[in-house]
Amino acid sequence: MGRMLTIAAAVWVTAGAAGAAPIYDKSFFTGKPHTLIAFETNGSGGTITLANGDFTALPAAEYSSQGVTFSQDIQWINDSGASFDAAQLIGGSPEITIPGPPHDDFRMSFSGTVKAFGFFVINKTTNPVTPLFTAYDGSGGAIETATFTGSFIDGITGTAAYGFMGICSDTPIASVQIYKDSTALDDLYFSSVPEPAGLALLGLAGLRLFSRQRRS
Repeated sequence: MGRMLTIAAAVWVTAGAAGAAPIYDKSFFTGKPHTLIAFETNGSGGTITLANGDFTALPAAEYSSQGVTFSQDIQWINDSGASFDAAQLIGGSPEITIPGPPHDDFRMSFSGTVKAFGFFVINKTTNPVTPLFTAYDGSGGAIETATFTGSFIDGITGTAAYGFMGICSDTPIASVQIYKDSTALDDLYFSSVPEPAGLALLGLAGLRLFSRQRRS
């Protein structure tokens, strides 16, 4: 047990030294001012309605009034796969996701001060490409990279792994490069997080690792 507490403490120190840390759960944003884009409505608040398997164009600046733009036009999609539907149900994520085929490499940029962001992620388990987010500062310098493995994965249903993945940083996050393959992204959260909340997250990262080690 002492060894597991040491591991948790190491996570805190290592992440704190880097000034950035992973976000494993959307509850990080609970009680903090934040923006949530669920992709069930367009930028004007109109409902997106798609049948199973359908998709439609999502203009790059569609959500600019909410503070985020994309590097290219992507798509809203209603994935028709049973495993993806089951993962969305478990995660409490509505049916419409992004980015739709064939957008496997794109960037989103924030117009305001953002120090934390995250997505609900659903990834096909046979996918040879692991979803990856890299956060950049306003000068184009890489802040931190998160890869959808390990503690980011909350569970697997059928052929879909699901969980929440994000990054918290002391340095404002100007943009995020996203790489993925057979992956759906939903429920985008972002916030200008005060430093004490960021430091609390580093502790949560360690406690989460401790909890998972204890259960195994």
